[in-house]
Order: sequence, then C-alpha cells, then structure tokens
Amino acid sequence: MHDLTWRNSIQGSTGPVDMLLLDGMEVARLHQNVTTGAWFVTLDQHLAYERRHNHDCTSYEAGKAGAEMWAKRHEEQIRREIEERRARRRR
Repeated sequence: MHDLTWRNSIQGSTGPVDMLLLDGMEVARLHQNVTTGAWFVTLDQHLAYERRHNHDCTSYEAGKAGAEMWAKRHEEQIRREIEERRARRRR
C-alpha cells in the first residue's frame, strides 16, 4: 500500500507542494533553481545528507511524477530505512 503524500516544506507557503512523504517521513523534495528556474529533485531525503541524490527535472510536473514513481518502485527498501531510522531514535 502506498502511503505517499505531498505537502509544502514551508508552513503557510502558497507555492506548489515540494515535499513527498511516505508514512509521514520526507523521502524526496523538489527544488527550483532561483537563477535559471529549472527544477531538480533530491531523493533519499530520509537518509544522511551524503547518501541523498539530486536529479534534474524537465519540469515541476515531471519531477513530481518521477519522484512518485521512484518512491513506489523502491517502497519496500525506503520503508525499511525509515523504520531503521525510527528505531535508532527510540534508543
């Protein structure tokens, strides 16, 4: 079961949603380059900074769709990683 939701990373923002959550944990974020206006996505937001991956997007819509496809394709692994992170926090 996919528990994917989008929301704004900045509370009260009126811009497009940019944060993808799986089971309430951020797993991907869309960014727009302020100079060029180009979009890119950071995947593996739930992992340590050095394990995250950036990918260029052809548009906001393509980035959003691609992030969802990535999360669905890797859902089982992402859920394991989220649970491991939560278990470390409980210690």
